Amino acid sequence: MKNLVKSKRAEGFTIIEVMIVLAIAGLIMVIVFIAVPQLQRSQRDNARQNIANRVKAELETYAGNNQGLYPFNNAACGGADTGKWCDFINRYITGKVKVADPSTGNDVVTTTAGVPVAYNTAPCTGTPTVPNPWVPGTFYTCYGSKCTGEAFTNSGNATLNTRNYAVMIGLDRSGTWYCVDNG
Repeated sequence: MKNLVKSKRAEGFTIIEVMIVLAIAGLIMVIVFIAVPQLQRSQRDNARQNIANRVKAELETYAGNNQGLYPFNNAACGGADTGKWCDFINRYITGKVKVADPSTGNDVVTTTAGVPVAYNTAPCTGTPTVPNPWVPGTFYTCYGSKCTGEAFTNSGNATLNTRNYAVMIGLDRSGTWYCVDNG
């Protein structure tokens, strides 16, 4: 009988091969952890920009249906609200346009207990300044204003017959505003 000598070869992966696979997996994980938060911020910013653009479109529709007048008066809702912000919210926004902030889920254009929310005139009066503090999802409508990049400037005093307005919303990028106007 012949002795058959079998060479025993180890089966499996070498430590080098395992280390290479782990290094590649680690690199993929790092890329994912860096890219995903940026992608989420971009999606939230796009949603906020869509809100501002949709409100602008609804303001134009409102003006078209009301002899070219925009909803200026910041009065409590109820009664004869034609030409007022609450009338605009009730007829054109509530239940018709999605205006929920993607971070909080709260509507940025709404009324609370009959008081308009997101009709802010404080940063719009006198010499306009970019609202401070900056908060993502904070919404402003400034009548008698025009956008200048990420801010706005007065284009005349806001009255019932003012034809200019700027709509602004805070984005996730620190201190960044998205501004759109009817000019």
